[in-house]
Amino acid sequence: MEQYNYFNRYLIKYNIKAHYFYLKANENLLIKRLLTRETCSSCSHDYIMVSTQIKGNCDICKEKTYKRNTDNIEDIKKRFSFFNETSKKVIESLGEDIINIDTNYYINNLPNLFISKLNNLLSL
Repeated sequence: MEQYNYFNRYLIKYNIKAHYFYLKANENLLIKRLLTRETCSSCSHDYIMVSTQIKGNCDICKEKTYKRNTDNIEDIKKRFSFFNETSKKVIESLGEDIINIDTNYYINNLPNLFISKLNNLLSL
């Protein structure tokens, strides 16, 4: 909240109107995605393993993928808890300046969702 308050004072000082994207997702879906996430050992590209063409290998550079040691149920729940204790307060304080994006869809649809929301914002 302190970082947000500092940033908000800057916006007010320079009369800047800001909008914020909030990526909303079902916690169980996020847990599922994180538990199946792997990262390329060479190019660091992240995968949800159901989406890769060659299981265990990067689609881009074909190198091996690995599972992060923090992508386990205990650490994931700690991250959600920390988010709920800290960031959620900021999100709730943003009010009409927040632009919600529902990320419960297939992950490849996210760019189109962003473009749609930006187009709506620019047409105001």
